Amino acid sequence: MLMKIKKAYLITLFGLFLGLTGKAQEMSTTGMFSLGSRSTLSLFNHYGSGIGTGVGGQFRIQLSDRVNTEWYLDYITSDAQGLIGRKDLHIGWSVFFYYLKNNSSSEKLLQPFFEVGHCFDHTFVNEIGTDNFLERWSSAAQLGTGLSFNLTPRLDFTSKVQYMIHLGSDIDAEIYDDGHDHHHVSLSKNKGVDLEGHFLVTLSMNYKIGQLWGRQ
Repeated sequence: MLMKIKKAYLITLFGLFLGLTGKAQEMSTTGMFSLGSRSTLSLFNHYGSGIGTGVGGQFRIQLSDRVNTEWYLDYITSDAQGLIGRKDLHIGWSVFFYYLKNNSSSEKLLQPFFEVGHCFDHTFVNEIGTDNFLERWSSAAQLGTGLSFNLTPRLDFTSKVQYMIHLGSDIDAEIYDDGHDHHHVSLSKNKGVDLEGHFLVTLSMNYKIGQLWGRQ
C-alpha cells in the first residue's frame, strides 16, 4: 500500500511538472537572439564637416512580445575642408517598444517602434596629415523612432532616426589662414560638461538566430 501511495505521489508530481513546463512553453515568445549589420549617417555640423558616415554591427535580445533590446557598435568618420578629420566610436544599447499591439509579432510585415538608449562615445579629432590631435570619452543618451520591415519571420530590414545628446566635454577646432595659402588647425578641449546633440539615421539588416529561452 505504501509503495502504491509513493508511486501515485511521484506520478502526480511528475504530471504537475510537465503541465507547468508545457504551459510555460506555450505562453513564452521571448528570448529571441538576433545578429545584424548597420550603416549610419550622423547629421552634425562640426567645423563645417556636414554628414558623417559609418558602419557597425549589433545583436538583439527580445525581452517580451513588445519589448526588444539592441546592443551595438558604430564607427563614424567625417572631415571638414580636407583639413580636419573626426572619428567617433559608439558602444551602447537601446530598448525598443513596439507600440502597435497588433504589430508586435515578427510575422507581421511592418513593426513600428519607439526607442530610448545610452552609449559611450570616443571621439578623435585631428589635423589631417599631422600629429596634431585631441581625443575624449563621453556618454550619450538617445531617443528615436523607427520601423522594421520583416522580409521573413527571421529576416528584417530596420530604419530609424535618433536624436543623440552627448554628456561631456567637447573638442573645438578652428582653421587659421596665414595669408600664404597655408592653413593651420587649432584644437582645444572644452572644460566642464557640454550638451552636444545631433541626429543619427541608421539602416540595418538583422537575422533571428533562435531563442535563448522560452522555446516552444
